Amino acid sequence: MRILSSIAGGFAGACAVTLLNELVKRYDKEAPRIDLLGQEVVAEAHEAFDSEVPPQNQLYKEALSADLLSNTIYFSIAGANDKQPEVQGGMQGILAGLSAVYAPGLSNALNAKHTGETDKKKILTTAYYFIGGVVAGKVMHWINDLLDEQNEGGNKLLKKLNADI
Repeated sequence: MRILSSIAGGFAGACAVTLLNELVKRYDKEAPRIDLLGQEVVAEAHEAFDSEVPPQNQLYKEALSADLLSNTIYFSIAGANDKQPEVQGGMQGILAGLSAVYAPGLSNALNAKHTGETDKKKILTTAYYFIGGVVAGKVMHWINDLLDEQNEGGNKLLKKLNADI
């Protein structure tokens, strides 16, 4: 596992999930609202720490930041599979999507309607995270290939220099 490619890939996957959510919600009133679920989680965290829940625009920014950070860390784990990070990322994405769909219903504090109210929301939520996981794995694979080429080129140069000496 390479730390640089894992973090970069994890961030790319997190951005993919967030962008999908932000784009689709603008064009489809029945789209899942991962952003609202995230805001509920952040509001609950503020209340748990006896902190005042910030105004809506600040809450949105905090939730967006928390989502990007937590999804980056989560998708970075796909880098543990050096040979097929896309497969690992996709599988992790499916698990994250299913968690986003079904975990709120198990909690009294979160509103399950944001991601699990309809079959369409369930499928789209899971698809967002699946795509994010595959994007994470693809970026990891791409960076690893670039690093391998760079290292291979450096090794060839050293061999040539040693042969000339």
